[in-house]
Amino acid sequence: DVLLRQRAIEVLQDAADRYPEARGPRRLLAMTLARESGFQPSVEKLFSSLLETETHDVELRFALASYYRRSDMAARAILQLRLVVSADSGHAGAWRDLGELEAAETRRGRSQR
Repeated sequence: DVLLRQRAIEVLQDAADRYPEARGPRRLLAMTLARESGFQPSVEKLFSSLLETETHDVELRFALASYYRRSDMAARAILQLRLVVSADSGHAGAWRDLGELEAAETRRGRSQR
């Protein structure tokens, strides 16, 4: 699985480099890189550039929120999840993640008092 993902990243990166105007390879690259561990500014920048032109790409925005969540960046994840549910009020995954993150933030706030 790790070797296949690494190969996919290489192929997608090559396609994105060869065809910078093609959104598809860059979108798939961002979503694939988001599954890697740890926060990388270059991955965030890739998501941001894609979302600048396609602000209503709900699944890409949800992938960014999930990336932030896995990177322990709850505030950024919550912001992105709120944008997802405002664009798609039936997005069950976004509602679930938003509820979990907001509940954790509330518990954290109470424990700091």
